[in-house]
Amino acid sequence: MRLTFCVALLFVAMAGCSSSDEVQRSTSPDGQVDAIVTESDCGAPYSFVYEISLVPTGKRSDQRVAILDASTRNAHAWGVNVKWLDSMTLSAEYLKADSAKLERQTVVVAGHQIKILLLSGVTDPKAPAGGMLFNR
Repeated sequence: MRLTFCVALLFVAMAGCSSSDEVQRSTSPDGQVDAIVTESDCGAPYSFVYEISLVPTGKRSDQRVAILDASTRNAHAWGVNVKWLDSMTLSAEYLKADSAKLERQTVVVAGHQIKILLLSGVTDPKAPAGGMLFNR
């Protein structure tokens, strides 16, 4: 029940977000699929919201596969890192998050079945402080 309430609150908060920007795009090893991370800034007192989508290479956001609220990459950096483990497996790595929801474990994009993994507890010591858009 609490998780449902948190997810509902997240969607209400996102409705008033001032910006939603692509902050990372990573192409699969076979060059067929892009993983896109968008950062939404909903203003104070809300934290950053990160959405991960998969699309055919070069296209715009299509199939959202995960959403994370207040995710961090280290003690001072907000965000999530997407990394292709192979042409059919995408890993979304972050240190911690207030909530992290994997909406689809697998999705077909450009004729390829892609498996998505959410991995918490992964520290990125090189991620600069602040939000991902600010540090592009």
